[in-house]
Amino acid sequence: MNLPYRTIIIDDELLARERLSELVTHFPESFKIIATAKNGKEAKEKINQLHPDLIFLDIEMPGLNGFEYALQAFETHSIDYLVKPVRLERLEKTVEKLRLFKGDNTSLKLLEAIKEMATEKEAKKMTSITVKKGEKLFFVKLEEVIYFEADTKYVSIYTNSGNHLTEQSLAQLEEKLPDYFLRVHRSIIMNTNY
Repeated sequence: MNLPYRTIIIDDELLARERLSELVTHFPESFKIIATAKNGKEAKEKINQLHPDLIFLDIEMPGLNGFEYALQAFETHSIDYLVKPVRLERLEKTVEKLRLFKGDNTSLKLLEAIKEMATEKEAKKMTSITVKKGEKLFFVKLEEVIYFEADTKYVSIYTNSGNHLTEQSLAQLEEKLPDYFLRVHRSIIMNTNY
């Protein structure tokens, strides 16, 4: 693949497509927007017609699960997961990850890059999380946590022995959690050991 990557943005929200189109203009050496699509049908047509190097795909669109579509419609390698609203500083990190792929698109290279992305967080020493029940504070071992799920106000901690609440946000947790935790959705961080 030659740079800039010929890119298609797929999102059912016009504002989201416009925002991302504007953000990528900050990286002309990395992205060249060749089309946008607002639904699955349009996306399939444009991908088949234009054969992009890269797509930004919204994973939640009416009548289309983005991951499902990506897996069924073409062999794909996810490079990053961006949480909306996408921020310029965060997009910069995606550009850094894309540089890993420059000039060599073999499966081995992709696997190495994915491993690097999974372990890029600095080594963290957090082994438990403090939770409050009534007036008492106690610790839950992270190895017992299956996943964290964000609500409007709190984050729920799901374990085999029950559920707990924490006032820490997912963003705060993501910074501190060990590498075997992975954010798979804007509201979920899962323990990959489960």
